[in-house]
Amino acid sequence: MAREFFSLYKLEKQHKHRLYINVGDALKADVKGGFTGLLIDLFSEGRVIPELQERETWENLKLVLRNRGRIMINYGGKFVEPEDSSRDGHSIMMETLKVMESVFLGQVHILQLGYAKEESCIALTGPLPDREA
Repeated sequence: MAREFFSLYKLEKQHKHRLYINVGDALKADVKGGFTGLLIDLFSEGRVIPELQERETWENLKLVLRNRGRIMINYGGKFVEPEDSSRDGHSIMMETLKVMESVFLGQVHILQLGYAKEESCIALTGPLPDREA
């Protein structure tokens, strides 16, 4: 799905011997030297995936990255559903963000992509890119 949604197949064709896209479970993949980047969707059927709320999962994802590798996460927006009716989706997203920040130590940045506040957001690990460069 990511290959189509983000048109990654076009980039993969243009850079055949430089860009390799591995679709699947990053924790089960065997990639020599680790991943340069990971693209992660926090959600399945509108709900945050429970494993992605756990610190251990983020620690393991960090371990499969190359030095200076990054993770880009579909962080959602205002329409996140809770996994049970006693909690609200926004607080679950905030808890998940706190877990990520505890692993990446101040290197998690939220970027809003929509016009309305919290319409659609991504989280990016690592330092922010220099927009002037």
